[in-house]
Amino acid sequence: MTMPDVNTEYQKLNLVCPDELAERIIDILLEAEVRMTGFTTVKADGHGHDFANATVRERVRGRVARRLIVAILPAEDVTVLLGDIHRQIKNPHLAYWVEPVLAYGHLS
Repeated sequence: MTMPDVNTEYQKLNLVCPDELAERIIDILLEAEVRMTGFTTVKADGHGHDFANATVRERVRGRVARRLIVAILPAEDVTVLLGDIHRQIKNPHLAYWVEPVLAYGHLS
């Protein structure tokens, strides 16, 4: 199998948030009016410098419970979706980053 040509029309949006925000974000993604075929959520541990809101257990463990939400969508829709999320949720513990997608498709 050869890799397809680089495709810059898609981007990968990564959102990391506390578990208690995940359902609100999922609702926003499900109701979004952007061209998204789906997304993936993964339980994760956050390792950082801000443990102000961490539970005692999280402080002992040295990490906080987080949820990673990943979506692949057309590049022009990433900004629209981030704007929708930002208008509805303002939380300093909600982080995001965007990555280029070199190829996207299904092996069917």
